[in-house]
Amino acid sequence: MIRIYLAGPDVFLPDAEEQGERKKALCQKYGYEGVFPLDSDLDPDAYPDPRRFGMAIYHGNLRLISSCKLVIANLTPFRGPSADVGTVFEMALALGRGMRIMGYSNDPRPFAERSREFVTKCGLKNQTTFEDFGLRDNLMIDGALDTAGWPMVVPKAPVQDLGRDLTAFEECLRIVRPL
Repeated sequence: MIRIYLAGPDVFLPDAEEQGERKKALCQKYGYEGVFPLDSDLDPDAYPDPRRFGMAIYHGNLRLISSCKLVIANLTPFRGPSADVGTVFEMALALGRGMRIMGYSNDPRPFAERSREFVTKCGLKNQTTFEDFGLRDNLMIDGALDTAGWPMVVPKAPVQDLGRDLTAFEECLRIVRPL
């Protein structure tokens, strides 16, 4: 069975394990094995030093990515107007290793619109310029997905729960068939 690494900030949700199980169940529905970043099963108590625990997570996730054929990245804006930086790193690493990548966002608004809104809220209006290429996120993210052959999947209309809605994720699973 083909394994898919499920990159994204879902690991920071209070119900992260349940969200991972929902995503893995959808993968199974389409004939794939979903691999969630928390599948490393690391015991935080085994690492009294937080930095060492962080590095264990990093190395564990690299092993999980290496065990997969495809990465589907949740690129929904996280802690700002753009995708989670760790997710983008995992996606770029996979692309650099010759793996297939896909991405989705639960926020259908263009990157420039989200960026303008964010800097206005932060009181930084007129202190920065914006790339306005009509892309879903930073041009390097959209470019990576374009290189991989798939555009970013986004909903046609705003969703109720940006962090948990799996409609765009499931669309990725439909598009990728057959792998």
